[in-house]
Amino acid sequence: MAMESPALFDVLLALASGHLSLTDESHTVSALENRSTAIRNLAKAISTPSHELTRHETNAAACLGFVIYEAGVGDCRTWYTHLKGAHQIIVSTSAHSSGKLLEGPGAFKTSTEGQWILRNFAYHDVIGSITLRRRPLLNGDYLDGITDVVDSCVGVAVGLLSILARISCLDADTSFHSQTPIDDHEHEHLQHHFLTTCATLEQALLSWTCNPNAEPGLASLAYT
Repeated sequence: MAMESPALFDVLLALASGHLSLTDESHTVSALENRSTAIRNLAKAISTPSHELTRHETNAAACLGFVIYEAGVGDCRTWYTHLKGAHQIIVSTSAHSSGKLLEGPGAFKTSTEGQWILRNFAYHDVIGSITLRRRPLLNGDYLDGITDVVDSCVGVAVGLLSILARISCLDADTSFHSQTPIDDHEHEHLQHHFLTTCATLEQALLSWTCNPNAEPGLASLAYT
């Protein structure tokens, strides 16, 4: 993908040189230059109209690259801004497949690269939502049908991300309602919904299994 997109290539170069600068200060200046170039080229790529799915895929991948960069090398407070950028690219994308118009995550699911981007986005989105105590930018439903793989972020445990996303949504909703004045009837209704949802999520976690053909080491990590 990086060979098709100067923006993505530059983000990966910035990430690599940024890591080098952490252990060797002689790379600091070049790392900053590479970061500036990457930001400039990504902004240009995003602002250039295109109906090509591959362009949206590489732009989203570049944003996710910056999420990793800022979390590990740059300003750890700005990673979420890049995650929201990837989110906007995903939800604004459309593509035709088998005579149908697909939009948002559905468009990305039509290609192997797009599915990888969705899984990568889900990992950062779900983990970020837990860290920040807020709803994920996307509900986890879009992961249906693309989890039965060995993923670069979570191995064979991709299916757990959708369950964690639902838990994060429940936590955010509960926090919101706890700060909102409600009458006794509404409180009873919300409490019943909370307990029912908790039971459903508990059962989903207990019944979750990874692919039976998964390598034993990866399976062990998934269940740990």
